[in-house]
Amino acid sequence: MNYTPEQQAAISARGRIIVSASAGSGKTFVMINRLVELILQGADLNRVLALTFTNKAAAQMRDRLRAALLKNIGENPSARARLKEQLKSLPMAEIGTIHSFCGRLVRTHFYLVGVDPAFRIISPEDAEGNALSAKATAEVFEEAYADGGEEFADLLSVYFRKKKDTRLKNLVLSLYRAVRGGEGYRETLARIGREDKFGEACGILCDDFRRNAEFLLNKTREISDSLGGKNARAELVCGDIAKVCETLLAAPDLFAMAEFAGAPFAIATMPRMTKAEGAELKALKTLSACSKAVKELCGEIREIGGREEEYARCENGRRRAAALAGLALKYDEA
Repeated sequence: MNYTPEQQAAISARGRIIVSASAGSGKTFVMINRLVELILQGADLNRVLALTFTNKAAAQMRDRLRAALLKNIGENPSARARLKEQLKSLPMAEIGTIHSFCGRLVRTHFYLVGVDPAFRIISPEDAEGNALSAKATAEVFEEAYADGGEEFADLLSVYFRKKKDTRLKNLVLSLYRAVRGGEGYRETLARIGREDKFGEACGILCDDFRRNAEFLLNKTREISDSLGGKNARAELVCGDIAKVCETLLAAPDLFAMAEFAGAPFAIATMPRMTKAEGAELKALKTLSACSKAVKELCGEIREIGGREEEYARCENGRRRAAALAGLALKYDEA
């Protein structure tokens, strides 16, 4: 096989290593060849633990390892007997998901942890897991309807559609699943919507708008320099775009920026491009895109309301986020 330098390094490296790679880059392929090389160097499969995240990936790894061992039996006569021995032990090798390995470990030592050895692990994807999830969701919502709290009523006013609360239930479940895998997920849910993030949110939006304005300003200056004053109409467009961007950049905060964007301003009409060609045509097309982009940017900023209006909107969002997180916590308990 022709390995890339990175793959070869991952296969041949020994000791404690971490390999980070994106999807489809051949991680399973590398791991299989790493296992084969370890076996050829004297390692036994019964001393190997290979963990994956899904049953499908574990089955693929086992099948590919079997194929790789068979291939090496034919190519390495000197190691044939040893490879055949390893092939026989493959069905008992610890190749599987993290859940299955931990499950076997607990079953073997159930008396140390005080659990019934006949326990089963329920997956969110299987029928039993779905049934338990649906039952827990129903319990949480029945209790919320019975309590008649204002926060829950507010959520229903936003997410109740076609006389059904399905959308709200799905939102609670999606929030829960998004945080469930993290450390201290219950503390994370308990914090959601409990802090005033208005100033931080305004700062993030303002910085984002400023970055866009700065990019358009710099791009327009580049275009102006490349045209060298040979197209008066284009220079007018460049000047108008630059004036808008400079004003946006000079605004002290988000609301001053929105006030300017809401006021009338004009950008000169683009010159005709019928006779332009080469570098000039490319510059004019880029300038046209910049003119359109600065108008769209101002249109987006114009949507920002006054400080009091936006704070009230932020507070509504914060309360609803806290209410959603509260339902997710109750679902977790159920």
